[in-house]
Amino acid sequence: IEHAALKSQRWPTGGYVVTNPPHGGRVGKQSSLRNLYQALGHQVRTHDMKLALWVSDRKMAYATGVRLKSAVFTRQSGRKAWAMVEG
Repeated sequence: IEHAALKSQRWPTGGYVVTNPPHGGRVGKQSSLRNLYQALGHQVRTHDMKLALWVSDRKMAYATGVRLKSAVFTRQSGRKAWAMVEG
């Protein structure tokens, strides 16, 4: 496991990215995070990887441009939350 900016991260070809990206509750407005989700989707698509996300707003997950579907729905600290998986 490494911590790095998306663009400087070493990306293998193939494999899986499973992440709980920021979703606006503590970080800021969700609209300001759209670029992060788009960049994540770009990297995943470019390197032929599969994606799974934990999100509180499915619109943000769809901003990745990856075909995602809801796998699990629950509430986390009173907020709606989804596990979104490619498929």
